[in-house]
Parts: sequence; structure tokens; C-alpha cells
Amino acid sequence: MAPTLLFLLLLLAPPNFCGQFLSRFINIALLIPKDDFYLSSYNKVVPGIDSAIATVVNRTLLHRLSLVFRFSNTRCSNIYAPVGAIESYKEGFADVFFGPSCDYALAPVARFMKFWDMPLMTGGGLVHNFSKNKTNLSAEFYGTIRTGLTFRGISKAAISVLNKFNWKKLLFLYEPDGHSQVTGPSTCRLFGNTFIDAIRTFAKLVDWRAFD
Repeated sequence: MAPTLLFLLLLLAPPNFCGQFLSRFINIALLIPKDDFYLSSYNKVVPGIDSAIATVVNRTLLHRLSLVFRFSNTRCSNIYAPVGAIESYKEGFADVFFGPSCDYALAPVARFMKFWDMPLMTGGGLVHNFSKNKTNLSAEFYGTIRTGLTFRGISKAAISVLNKFNWKKLLFLYEPDGHSQVTGPSTCRLFGNTFIDAIRTFAKLVDWRAFD
């Protein structure tokens, strides 16, 4: 995470005409759930962020810059997450957003970024739409930076195994609301939909069935 964080912070730090960084704060709006049920809860994420920041600060590349965090509890909800984002933006406390991590919470917040002209970095965004090209201003999630895998990437890896061993029949069993600690409600349903779509596109199967 440290290299990605370093790159992002350097982009946020405006140089003056002498090439030295201006004295200023970088306000980071941290949008994650407080409940430790989730893998991306405050208590589990903040130590990693602290470690990454310590690494980049020790390199003295962020001279005269102070990093200030503001935490908003998203509750992994598509209602509370955008409220927290809007409050941070309206109060001028957001140069960059970290999170949300839950996909349903992330979607509405990520759509704001093109209008606010701000970056958002997340370890979530596992569904396929978040993996599409986001460098064009017309992109739905323009300004969103993902740091992890996607369900589509995982699906393609699994299907490559099926194809390699020439397995022709597949029974796919899943619990739609299972593993909600990963990316919020319906984690397995979202993965299941992605996997089934990938099967139709990439797998060399004679017969396949899915049961939830």
C-alpha cells in the first residue's frame, strides 16, 4: 500500500515556483465501517495506514505537509457512506477519500468524484464495473483508484483451471448473503453473478448449473 499512497500524496502536494512543497495540510476523509465484523473496519485498517504514512514521511518527500484524517462510519451502507462523504466535502475536509470499502457503499460515493474533482482510493470495488477504465471523465467511477483484485479476475483465474484440465461439467454452489464481512451485503451474490457471467464468456463447458 505504501507505494500507492506515496504516489497519491505527491500528486496532492502542489509545488511552488521554487520546486519546494507549500506548507499545507492534506485532509483525508476516511470512510470505513466502525464495526469489527468487517474486514475493513476502523481498528483493522488504521494501523496499516499509519504504517504506510510513516514510511513515506520518513523518506522526507512530504516536507512541510501535515496529514489530517477525518473518520466517518459508513456502517457498510449505501445510505450512511454518501452522507459522510458529503459532510466531509461541504466542510472542506476532503482532499482525498480513503474508502468506502463495501461495494454498495462505494458506488454512490465514487460517482461524486468526477464532480468534486477529487481522488478516491479503496481496497474494495470488487464487482466488474469498478474494474473498467476510469481515466476518462465520462467514466462512471472516474477518479477511483482500486488497490486489490476483482471478482472478475478471480473468476477468470478459476476458469483457466477448468479449461486447463478440460473439465466440462461444473456445479456451482453458493450462499447469496455469505461472507458479508468482505465487501458488505450480498458479497457472495455479487461474486456469483460475476462468476456465472465469466463462465458464459470464457469457460469451455458442456454443462454447468448454479444453486444458491
